[in-house]
Amino acid sequence: MPLKTLHPLLEYGSDEEDNPPDYKKVAFIGISNWALDPAKMNRGILVSRGVPDEAELIESAKGICVLDNITSDNVSQILRPLAEGYLMIYQEQRHDFFGLRDFYSLIKMVNQFSKKSGAPPTWAEIEHAIRRNFGGMEGTEEYIEIFGKKLEAYIKKEKNANDPDCTPSGLIKASLDAQGQTQAGGNKKVGHGTSDGDSRYLLVLTEKFAALPILQQHLNKMKDAVIIYGSSFPFDQEYTQVCRNINRIKLYMEAGKTVVLLNLENLYESLYDALNQYYVYFGGQRYVDLGLGTHRVKCRVHDSFRLIVVADKEVVRTRFPIPLINRLEKHFLAMTTMLSDEQQRVVKRLEDWVESFIASKRQFHPVKSSEDAFKKSDAFVGYHGDTVAALVYQTWASFVFADYTDSNDMLQAMYESAFIHHAFIYVYDYNLLTL
Repeated sequence: MPLKTLHPLLEYGSDEEDNPPDYKKVAFIGISNWALDPAKMNRGILVSRGVPDEAELIESAKGICVLDNITSDNVSQILRPLAEGYLMIYQEQRHDFFGLRDFYSLIKMVNQFSKKSGAPPTWAEIEHAIRRNFGGMEGTEEYIEIFGKKLEAYIKKEKNANDPDCTPSGLIKASLDAQGQTQAGGNKKVGHGTSDGDSRYLLVLTEKFAALPILQQHLNKMKDAVIIYGSSFPFDQEYTQVCRNINRIKLYMEAGKTVVLLNLENLYESLYDALNQYYVYFGGQRYVDLGLGTHRVKCRVHDSFRLIVVADKEVVRTRFPIPLINRLEKHFLAMTTMLSDEQQRVVKRLEDWVESFIASKRQFHPVKSSEDAFKKSDAFVGYHGDTVAALVYQTWASFVFADYTDSNDMLQAMYESAFIHHAFIYVYDYNLLTL
């Protein structure tokens, strides 16, 4: 609907006549993330809210941490360096991957750590909160360093026995536990950084979905996870199929299931209120709006309901709207970050073998340009940065190491298991390449 149809409502308070009686006039408030044209702005009072400065961020953080109208001394001293670190990250990022929701969630987690311990948060607790709210990108370590420099005068980097797990799998596990998982017997598991078992829903970024087996391991332990798949096939893009998927999510919300969404970009907009956790409480139950177009329906949200969005990192950067990204707790899950030192060594040797294999092929098949050169994906179908790590991870559990006393024999067996059984090698003939 063109916005110019709102002109009479903005100018006269009614769309029926030029000078309506007072009882026909209505107040109009418009909220937009984007600048409107002068024709709209000149018909009302424009209130523009830009990016908050450091003072406004600190004031908002104090409001989040307030308890009985008093901000705890345990966290008040670190609010300024946290605000400074966020502003530096926000101004330096090329894409609006992080926003105010991430900063506010960071403050909530740090404050909750302090409430639980009754003392100022430790560096490990702050690092855990930073990784959960400013993860999902390759530059996470740089962000840790930025916050570390801002906080070095306030927090000592000491290790304690009760430090939270800051590994990729530990961060995801903490987030899932904090989303209100109810155990048998009615006891609720409360994860790190939350006050009542609730945290933001998850966005797990992967590369070519190679890290899905890791996520599936966590889901298998839950025994209540449901995966809803989507695709670019015409049938999956139809309005009726979108309605079916939303209805399935509604049923799982009420039942308290863990819902994993893959390739369902066409319905994420319908879940914005759920992703905001904008609940309405009635009769001791939580309700949220699910929408499709102009239609809205109330849905009861079980305390154990959790939502995980899994997407390829390139799809997130190019196709996900910024408001959707900012609403979710982001984690980048890669095979290489999940392997042990021994597994990493095997991955390194296998990758070296792949490089030597490709180099030998190039020697016998010279080409005129680098674009026509023999590549890894030419030899191994679907090869990408996580391929070797994924194959090692998948075969490691079923591999019988006791059968091999020599490390070279064991590595050779890994070659066969990983590449002969899991990859199809194209053998190129020189004559075919020169056709």
